[in-house]
Amino acid sequence: IPPIQPELSEEANETDWVVSSALRRLKTEVTATLRSLELFHPDVLLVHGPVIPHYADKPSKTSPAYDLYGEVRDLYRTLYENLGDTLFAGVIEDTRGSLFCDYAGTQKQLDGLMGNRDSNVLAHAMHQGERTISIPLSPSPELHPVLKDFSSVGEQLSSFFLKVAAYDRPLRVDFYRHGMEDRLAGILLSLSGSHRGYSMPAPIIEADNVARIPETEMDNTYAQIMSLAQVSGMLLRREQRPF
Repeated sequence: IPPIQPELSEEANETDWVVSSALRRLKTEVTATLRSLELFHPDVLLVHGPVIPHYADKPSKTSPAYDLYGEVRDLYRTLYENLGDTLFAGVIEDTRGSLFCDYAGTQKQLDGLMGNRDSNVLAHAMHQGERTISIPLSPSPELHPVLKDFSSVGEQLSSFFLKVAAYDRPLRVDFYRHGMEDRLAGILLSLSGSHRGYSMPAPIIEADNVARIPETEMDNTYAQIMSLAQVSGMLLRREQRPF
């Protein structure tokens, strides 16, 4: 169970604070991923979420969080440089994107799918054990706000959707290196699907359980800060109703 490491941050506005918080979390996660790679040299390395930073987590160059983004970007670059033969993939639990639907609309002339959410459409279209074709993360990596920071790596990043559980939506799987779809899908099916209504692979569930900060711990930390600062009433009123 990793120790809790509090950090103090004073961003000028809420947008910078949100981005900075996301980047701090990413930095910790990628550092742990790199350490796992160095210690265990695994055949398969799974992460909870995408395999590059989300475009919403890339601040403008004038933002105080941009230097932190540079640190996270460099950690990802180091990770890809050291993968060797390890198969690297990210399993996305709740995708709100339209990657597959937009691809089908443009490449297969299925205009009615454009802009629809992938998970909603594919939940009805797929059966348990099926996967979709692989789709590039971007048709133009050199123009993508984040992929363009990863040069040749971006051309090797793709996604597919996998229907693991009978009564759950398909998982989105982002992965590195073309041609590994069948192997990766087989591995994920063997690690998931024990529950008919939930799809996440067991190792990711376990990692999430041990890394999650208990809500009671957050409440205790907040109470201590408020006590030391000798202030009160910082919570929203709806969160401190006396009745």
